[in-house]
Amino acid sequence: MRGTIRIINFNTGHVFRHFIGHGSSINELKFHPNNHELLTSASKDRTLITWNIISEVQVYNHGGLYGHQDEVLSCDWNREGNLCASSGMDHSVIIWDISGRLAKVALEASNVYESSTSRRPFPTVRLTPVFITKEVHSNYIDCIRWYESFIISKSCESEIKIWEPDLSQPTEINPSPPILCAMSYPVPQCPNWYVRFGIDRQKRFMAIGNQVGKITLWDLDTISKEPNITVHHPKIFSQCRQVAFSPDSGILVAVFDDTTVWRYTLKAPEEAVQKVSENSTKTDSDESTQ
Repeated sequence: MRGTIRIINFNTGHVFRHFIGHGSSINELKFHPNNHELLTSASKDRTLITWNIISEVQVYNHGGLYGHQDEVLSCDWNREGNLCASSGMDHSVIIWDISGRLAKVALEASNVYESSTSRRPFPTVRLTPVFITKEVHSNYIDCIRWYESFIISKSCESEIKIWEPDLSQPTEINPSPPILCAMSYPVPQCPNWYVRFGIDRQKRFMAIGNQVGKITLWDLDTISKEPNITVHHPKIFSQCRQVAFSPDSGILVAVFDDTTVWRYTLKAPEEAVQKVSENSTKTDSDESTQ
């Protein structure tokens, strides 16, 4: 609730840095894909902040008049690292560009800034969006991810959509024209908000859980909106909040509202996703308590 961010050093197990800059809770954190010193935080206070975790400064503030008008729930960087997409309770998707001259100067300055010797605070750059739309969903958008030049977004409408933003007019900040959805994936029994889908590192598989504990998985290489797998253990009946793949896509981890974490092993993901073993049981290796 205080909006504090802590960076933990896995080698020592100690807190490496901590940041206080938001006025409320943090809903998501994303490291930059190419510059791992940059960390972006999405907050309940309607803003996103991109931090330099080494020099401990706010490089960019993604907010203001043309920013989100309600709680920011999710954010993600594209593969090139020049565009950050965000979504929130205001039903909007906003894209921010850091490839401009002013943004580049701020990034370079953040790498050499030293708070102990500087007489002035770091000049954080307030970014203006290059794309805004409310045409994709009509409710809270609680998860957003880049998929090459496309965006995958989920709202509490029991549906995930893949669509492509029109960035042909990079200085346009007015609401965009109607969005054409490339693919829509139905997610039965998933009306709750703050439910995250997961995409593997190779961006081939996508998975999400619903309010009765079922996990649905798709192969994104196919054009079918029908799931390849629907997994449901008979001992799980609570909301699945988030799923994540291992780097090799062979393991899926899911977090549930009953305070348990489940581990699923997927068979031969490099060939095709096969059904999870029917005789899997709840063991110490399959579940851990938060």
